[in-house]
Amino acid sequence: MEQKYPGTYVKFESSSLKTNDAEDILKISRAVGPLIEKTAIEIFTAYYQELLMEPVTYIVPAIWGASKEGRLTVSQHHISQKISPIVEEIINLFGLDGLTGAQKFALVYLVRGLFVSKIIYMIELVKNQRSSRQKAEKGGGFFDPLAETIGSA
Repeated sequence: MEQKYPGTYVKFESSSLKTNDAEDILKISRAVGPLIEKTAIEIFTAYYQELLMEPVTYIVPAIWGASKEGRLTVSQHHISQKISPIVEEIINLFGLDGLTGAQKFALVYLVRGLFVSKIIYMIELVKNQRSSRQKAEKGGGFFDPLAETIGSA
């Protein structure tokens, strides 16, 4: 294992890994990745209408289960109830016993932050697709890089 940029990037030399080592390295990722994807998609699918109508920051208190501005909405509360056990399951998949409170919070922070990012991406993607479709239907403001120029002005 070589560190190209100490503290920021770790490069794994595939030639130094045996097949069993490579499978062990991927074991947790193969469990965590699909779990995060599935959960984020389920949440977005179940609440997309509300998520698209609210400010993009609406999802943050829902993922964290708390709001600085007061109580959560019913939907935010339901999202929080769905996320919390999944976050705990993901943390347990790492198999790290004896974590300090700070270490566990750091992992929870990263996992919840990933959920926030994924769901915000989905929200913005749908908003952008709708906007592009509306511009195309109106015939204005839509740029087609493959269009050919005809004539001159």
